[in-house]
Amino acid sequence: MLPSNIVIMGAGKHMTDKLAPALLRLQNESNEVKIIAIVRADPNKGTIKDVNVPVYKSIEEIPVESFNTIVACGPPSLHLIALKYASLHQKKVFVEKPHVIFTGDLGITESLPKGSMIGYNFNFMPFINETDITSIIVGTKGLYKDWGSIFPVEIEDYMYAIHSVVVHPISVLIQKYGRPDNVEVHKMKDNDGIEMTITLKYGDQCRSIHYTSKAKEFFMNCYGQKEYECKPYKSATYYDMLKYFLSNDVMKINTFEVGKEVMNVIDKCENLMMD
Repeated sequence: MLPSNIVIMGAGKHMTDKLAPALLRLQNESNEVKIIAIVRADPNKGTIKDVNVPVYKSIEEIPVESFNTIVACGPPSLHLIALKYASLHQKKVFVEKPHVIFTGDLGITESLPKGSMIGYNFNFMPFINETDITSIIVGTKGLYKDWGSIFPVEIEDYMYAIHSVVVHPISVLIQKYGRPDNVEVHKMKDNDGIEMTITLKYGDQCRSIHYTSKAKEFFMNCYGQKEYECKPYKSATYYDMLKYFLSNDVMKINTFEVGKEVMNVIDKCENLMMD
């Protein structure tokens, strides 16, 4: 494990339930890992369970020389603050959602230090490297009912659905296969919801993602040589994800480049749906 003095940014449910416990486990396993502070919107709410460190409203309040790593989890605005600070002060940074890099300020990602990373726990599941994925079926738990709720115009208005439902499976395919040669979208809508298929074309090979809002739970099943039934958000995958982040100075998995390509696909989908 690389020496890591960590500032946690964000103290919402996802951080407190998943990321922080994984960081605590890594801290307990290695003397090289130390959480030194938390940044949250309301410091009066105090720290996170079992994380006994000072709490600040702004990362600017923390002595810049006291840490070298940022782990941020929250809305796009929080991620953008983390990325800009990390770029300015050369701090290694981890955020989950790749769409934050598409705010028109792409220069910040080019100046981040090595090892900075965007990670989804999806991308750390073993099937990613074990099979040739030809299709992914996604149950969206009825989180969206129309195209506008999937891809709103303003990035800050992105709904939960864009994070977990649309972006993740696209990210899986682009991480594994890179930029597609072409993108196609087919959508059907009735009173019960939406059935939508996004097809990424790689030469003669088509790899598709089918979304259904009629599913009663969120799942992501991948098909290739085998079928993989994925129920994400297990704590072990966050541990693996953060262990990789804290152990490497090279952006290999789910890099910022992957994030940019994911958003390129989403932009193409949006344009196709408007035609």
